[in-house]
Amino acid sequence: EIAAKQLASEPVQLHVMGEPFLHPKLFDILAHMRSRRVPVRLFTNGALLHAANRERLLRAEVDELVIGAQTHSAETYRDHRRGRPDHETYMQQIRDTVEAMAASRARTRIELHFMNTKHFNEFRSGKGYTGTLLPLVDDNRKAREIVEEWKRFGREVSARHALGFEPVDLEGLQGVYADDPLACVRGNHCEFLPGVTLG
Repeated sequence: EIAAKQLASEPVQLHVMGEPFLHPKLFDILAHMRSRRVPVRLFTNGALLHAANRERLLRAEVDELVIGAQTHSAETYRDHRRGRPDHETYMQQIRDTVEAMAASRARTRIELHFMNTKHFNEFRSGKGYTGTLLPLVDDNRKAREIVEEWKRFGREVSARHALGFEPVDLEGLQGVYADDPLACVRGNHCEFLPGVTLG
């Protein structure tokens, strides 16, 4: 119906109330949407981006992929995700997915999201709820580490696959975000591979 009535001026967003990769017919749905030329923005927490799903995702050719990594370290992953796979496997799956898409020159745009909890923590602290703070990405040091880590990764992938790409801070940690890299992480201002941004 969306296709027939040409209602999709923006990608249809597959998310909210669950992880799309848990749906047993996700790839059938994606294939149907592609056949009807309905653009797709697919959200995932990244836990199911194992090799088999990664290959199917590459073939699905979604327009946009948003990976909500959120956890910055093994410690926060253990404390707040409490799931499988283990942290290193989880992060490697995300890196492998980003690299596979970049290496294949896929048309899929990727946003890698981390949860900025600075204002949440400030609010909770102000109310005296110090036991419920979320130390995910809540200060500029952590944000800068994330930006620099993924820029390094972008350079490595670019070199491995001869992409000729240098990561770009779109408005730059050297510019308006120099003193507030949390805003850079929050605002999709760092492109560390072609069409792949931090958000």
